[in-house]
Amino acid sequence: MRTYIEPKLKKQDINWVEIGGEMDTWDKTIQAIFYNRNISSDIQHVFCFKENSKSIGFQDRDNIIRKIDADLLKSGRLENHAFLEKKILHFWDSVDSFLQHGFGYFAEYNNNVVSLCFSAFVAEQTHAIDIETLEGYRKSNYGTAVASAFLQECIQKGIHPYWDCTPENTGSIRIAKTIGMTPDFDYQIFWYGLS
Repeated sequence: MRTYIEPKLKKQDINWVEIGGEMDTWDKTIQAIFYNRNISSDIQHVFCFKENSKSIGFQDRDNIIRKIDADLLKSGRLENHAFLEKKILHFWDSVDSFLQHGFGYFAEYNNNVVSLCFSAFVAEQTHAIDIETLEGYRKSNYGTAVASAFLQECIQKGIHPYWDCTPENTGSIRIAKTIGMTPDFDYQIFWYGLS
């Protein structure tokens, strides 16, 4: 961690290390390995879409839900294009890599991204979801609309959506359940800051 991973993270201006462990035995092991770090922990809820579940489509009345595609990302036409690109590059090495392996949707209002839902991590046919709605646009169903569009494409392509969040993130839990995802399991997450 100190020799290879942490220096690379610092160069990328990433200031936190996050570690997830599905089994209870990892709790003691991680605490022991990182004993000299100020390590914190919490629980993450995981939501999945089961084949027998019913997805709830969400109709946007103003036709503002759009797919994130190469034309959009190369045009830079959105006023907050930097926000969109920064979100993608937080998880992907490049925009091209995202376009090749992932996909996503965004809600547009007044030529700005106000909410987005996209593949943050891909492992075979499983796509981990990242979703964010900007402050001031929350509780307006933008998050539900982009998440629903994302889930519909997952269903059409046989992709397994993977959604996780903290128990305190009631907005994320509400959206996951609203679009038809169900609780699957919980796991422990650990993190510490880089100094």
